[in-house]
Amino acid sequence: DTLRDDQKLGEEIKRRRIATAMARSGAMNRTRRMAQEELESLMESLAESTNPSYTPSGNPGMTVMTEEEIAKRLK
Repeated sequence: DTLRDDQKLGEEIKRRRIATAMARSGAMNRTRRMAQEELESLMESLAESTNPSYTPSGNPGMTVMTEEEIAKRLK
C-alpha cells in the first residue's frame, strides 16, 4: 500500500531530523580545548562510527592531507 509506504517514509525522515538536531545540540564548541582523555574517547568513538567522515549536517568532519599540502597551508 503506497499510503503506508509514504507514512513510513515520513516517519523515517522525522526520526532522522530529530537525530540530527540532537547530534547538533550535543556537539562541542570548536573553540574549547579538550583534555587528552576526551580526545582519546572521541577518536575511539569516531573509529566505531559508520560514517566518520561527515558531521550530522553533511559537512566534512575530517580531511586526509599529505605532508606537502600541510606545509603549503602553513606557509
